[in-house]
Amino acid sequence: MRNKRESDVKNYNVGNFYSSPERFKAPFLSITKELLQCLKEDLISELVIISSVRKKGFDSEGKEKKFGETFTNFPQCKLLINEFKRLPVNIDGKEVASHPEGKIIPTRQEVIRDNHPDFDIFIDDDEHKIISALNFFSPDKIYVLPDYKFSRHVQAPNIYHVKTTVSDLKTEDFEKAAQEYKDNHLKNKTQTNEKKNGSSKSF
Repeated sequence: MRNKRESDVKNYNVGNFYSSPERFKAPFLSITKELLQCLKEDLISELVIISSVRKKGFDSEGKEKKFGETFTNFPQCKLLINEFKRLPVNIDGKEVASHPEGKIIPTRQEVIRDNHPDFDIFIDDDEHKIISALNFFSPDKIYVLPDYKFSRHVQAPNIYHVKTTVSDLKTEDFEKAAQEYKDNHLKNKTQTNEKKNGSSKSF
């Protein structure tokens, strides 16, 4: 699925796709469309999107722009940009900085613990982050990840593998869904006020 998603992006380089602005042109996955529907129906009280960067600013601009075009339309959505660093690795008695095997700090579960410890559901496409969080938090939490073959070995009563495909969702659909959400909220608020005013009348 990752290959399918990437193949839909024109002129991308496999080696640096995830460090290229081109990745923000990739199509939305079906789980994003489902989240949008849940937001529109007011089924999510708060949605926090966590993204890690080496340094805020240049590294986070693309993510902030994409969030500004999509989920920011909903008042219950937040973007948390977290700066991380990679610890050096000892190789043959020498410390090697920025090595891919170096531990990243803070870890994703530490970021969640420090900012949103009362979360109910954790969604991530990295099975390693799911496993780490599963062993870190209380067992009443729910974990969701795409149903990729390489991650199906990750099993637990509170882990759910969701079928993931490329969706037909467009950026403009977020604004449209958000407007429907706001209209429904205004309508419900008006109806509630009318009921209160009606019940307060005396005869």
